[in-house]
Parts: sequence; structure tokens; C-alpha cells
Amino acid sequence: MFHTFTRIKVLFVIAFLVIGTGLWGYDALYVWPAKACEKMGHWWDPHDRVCATPVSITTFTHRPIKAGAAVH
Repeated sequence: MFHTFTRIKVLFVIAFLVIGTGLWGYDALYVWPAKACEKMGHWWDPHDRVCATPVSITTFTHRPIKAGAAVH
């Protein structure tokens, strides 16, 4: 009976450590970089895990933005 409780206790400690390490790893690889990117004002792409800088369309078209222009 004592050995059964010892085994169960060890299994629960191992399960706790594995789950805790998994959660910490997920935060370190996915959550923290996304928050840091969005904090800088950039766009986070979760699929490629890339922090991208927003670029205005006028950078590519070289047309000025007209004030009061209607957008449809």
C-alpha cells in the first residue's frame, strides 16, 4: 500500500513538471514574442511567427493621400 502511494505521488510530480514546462515553453515561444511585437506597434503573424512593420500603401504607389476623398 505504501509503494502505491509513493508511485502515485511520483507520477503526479512528474506530470506537474511536464505540464509546467510545456506551458512555460509555449509562453516563451508564442505568447511573449507576440506581446513584445504588438507592444512596439508592429503586426504579429502567428502562422510564420514573424513581427512585421506596417507600411503605408503610398510607399509603393507613390501617390499622395487626398484629404476628404471618399472611399467606397
